[in-house]
Amino acid sequence: MVIQQLSMGDTAGLGLYASKLTATGDATKLHDNAVEFEALLIGQVLDKLEHSVAQADGDGSDPARDTVSSLGTHAVAQTLAERHAFGFADMIQGAVSARASTPATEASPK
Repeated sequence: MVIQQLSMGDTAGLGLYASKLTATGDATKLHDNAVEFEALLIGQVLDKLEHSVAQADGDGSDPARDTVSSLGTHAVAQTLAERHAFGFADMIQGAVSARASTPATEASPK
């Protein structure tokens, strides 16, 4: 829901989400979500890189190899995200926490 609202330019949704998380004291949930989002971003980049290298090497499409490669890419992305390798999760947490500290306002219809 939050990502859908943000994709449409409605950042008020982020403020409401942040307020709910800080009101319940659920910082762990925020952290876990931010790390998972970072893992998804890293995974997408690694997946594109892997496919580019495979095409350059002339490797054919092998479903078994693709599955194993996908699992490996996911594991590497998750590990990098858990170690805050790129810092995206920290930036997301900081932004959401900062947004939570300011009063949430309803989006004005335009």
